[in-house]
Amino acid sequence: MRPSNSSSTVPVAEWITPRLLDRDPYGVLGQLRESAPVHWVPAIDRYVITRFDDCRYVETHPEVFTAEQPGHRVDRTIGRSMIRKDDPAHARERHAANHSLRVKAIADKWRPVFETNTDRLITEFIDRGSGADLSRDLAAPLAATNVAALVGLSHIPHEDVTRWSAAFMAGAANLAEEPDIWARVAAVNAEIDDAVDEATPHLRRHPDGSILSAMIEADMPVETQRANVKLAISGGINEPKHALTNAVWALSTHTEQRRAAMAEPSLFESVFEEIVRWLPPVGLISRRTTLDVELEGWIIPAGAQVGASLHAANRDPRRFANPDVFDVYRESTGHLAFGAGPHMCAGRWAAQCSVGQVALPMLFSRLQGLIASDPAGARFSGWTFRGIESLPVQWDSATRSASRTYTSAREVVVVGKRVEAEGVCSVSLRPIADDAAWLPGTHVTIGLPNGLERQYSLCGPPTDNHWRIGVLAEPTSRGGSGYIHTQLRVGDRLPVLGLRNNFPLIAARRYRFVAGGIGITPILPMIAHAEAKGADWSLLYLGRTRRRMAFLAELEHYGDRVTVWPSDEYGTLNLRDHLVELDSTLVYACGPEKLVDALEVLSADWPESTLHVERFVARTVDLPSNPFRIRLARSGHVLEVPSDKTIVDVLDDAGVSVATSCLEGTCRTCETRVVAGTPCHRDSALTAEERIAGDSVLVCVSRAKTEELTLDL
Repeated sequence: MRPSNSSSTVPVAEWITPRLLDRDPYGVLGQLRESAPVHWVPAIDRYVITRFDDCRYVETHPEVFTAEQPGHRVDRTIGRSMIRKDDPAHARERHAANHSLRVKAIADKWRPVFETNTDRLITEFIDRGSGADLSRDLAAPLAATNVAALVGLSHIPHEDVTRWSAAFMAGAANLAEEPDIWARVAAVNAEIDDAVDEATPHLRRHPDGSILSAMIEADMPVETQRANVKLAISGGINEPKHALTNAVWALSTHTEQRRAAMAEPSLFESVFEEIVRWLPPVGLISRRTTLDVELEGWIIPAGAQVGASLHAANRDPRRFANPDVFDVYRESTGHLAFGAGPHMCAGRWAAQCSVGQVALPMLFSRLQGLIASDPAGARFSGWTFRGIESLPVQWDSATRSASRTYTSAREVVVVGKRVEAEGVCSVSLRPIADDAAWLPGTHVTIGLPNGLERQYSLCGPPTDNHWRIGVLAEPTSRGGSGYIHTQLRVGDRLPVLGLRNNFPLIAARRYRFVAGGIGITPILPMIAHAEAKGADWSLLYLGRTRRRMAFLAELEHYGDRVTVWPSDEYGTLNLRDHLVELDSTLVYACGPEKLVDALEVLSADWPESTLHVERFVARTVDLPSNPFRIRLARSGHVLEVPSDKTIVDVLDDAGVSVATSCLEGTCRTCETRVVAGTPCHRDSALTAEERIAGDSVLVCVSRAKTEELTLDL
């Protein structure tokens, strides 16, 4: 995609109507996606871009696709909020809001609020009895209650917040310019203005970490505060409401995946990510071109209204395998359900926490046997904002007590301990409660009597009613592995602090497993699962010496499908010679950094999404220990970045606003163009090609390899 002076006419999709889009946006927009990258759609009066990479370009290049659209219905509906502004105006407002919405703020302040709200509303939902409407009676009140707290209006009843949001949605979609809708919008605006004005004096005296409180502290103009509170209300209800309702519906129609999530509650986070990819609550991102743009030979003229279709992008087969299939084991975190770039949805982490980490696991824990009463009869509506408005559900039994939720502590008792190799022991753990089920790739966090917490991969058969972990005695142990090897005894009881699966085994016909040293532990249950499913698999097990390679006897019965390679006997292995013909094959690997790095280099020549890895520790980054400078290209200012601060920290101190969200290098919100110098990338979001190009940097975590880095700020 690039600026152009040519004049190829974009194809026109005159056959598309709003009714067709409402009935099947995925099919209709999918047809456009496969025929050309962009179409003019008269029914919605804009150019529609449908392919994943192109939609992402639209979102990440505001200098070409501006959010500034004078007279847009969103501005008429809620006022001039950050959603219709470009930087630097957008960044100033986003920076203030992000103090409330960053990952750490969500985890520390808002998750307890979400848990309290969810527990109370589920109890009220249970009182309605089996057959209650999940969307109307739980998802909508929960989303409204949570967003009211987030914006600083927690005293407002959820019924009013829901009504406000509905009026704003109607205004934003008022293509027919119906006067009654605009009258409704005006009345709601007046109500919210009064509510904000009423709350402001209290929040000035008692800041509470909410969006309104943060904007008051940042001394934002009153109209800006009001507009952004309205923005959060308008968008902050439909997305979590539809995500929760859609997820329950999807799990009702995918029984095996529902059972897997109930057995392993950490999988509900994957349910959330996949449902918003598969059924995005927001279907279209609106932008305006600032110049003529060429897209694969087609020209979009300057000043044109453009819509980036998230419905089409999130089902683009160029980006996702089997994109029309709901699959909670998919690596779907690269979706565009929340947009990308500077305007990525600020509430993305709040939605993930409130739905994926809290509501879904708590709901399925307290309502045993929860399913939609009539999954086939569920009706989706809308295409710019799409979801199920009514979903009656039923359940077998319910737990009304707030004390028994998915977060309740579990214990295991040590029932066995044995030496598996030199420096490696295995420990068998029996859960006290009847909740031993888990899936390959799961790791458990256990509390030790010496006060330490440690995570270990479960490495026994997934069908066993005991858990097994393998523990390497670390020479520099700070008390974890050392305690387990020398002091842990059969009969000891240990608290289970969490079960998570960040290394899920995706269904496939062929697997190639690679393990290095103690990295064999997560691979063992994957092999057992592949064997049980009749998959074609092989294992390459590497180690320094045979006597330190655990579980060798256990692997013997697999015969020649297992290659054991101790380097003191055979020398260094050439991985390239052993990993060939990988079409339709998934490679799963766990081991030391050197092994995983080598595999990642090799994988550049493999089909996309072939390699799946788990590291012992976080990736070691070539991080300069010395300070460096950043030069702001637009102002010429030069700022020193000391070794103990990030670029974002320094920019904050200097009063330079940059949109941020995760502060962990995962979301790309803070991605900034590099004008000169070489960045030292520490993020987990840029592709290998983008890292090599070096023309952008995620300033929340990355640094500089050169003494100075010039940024487009």
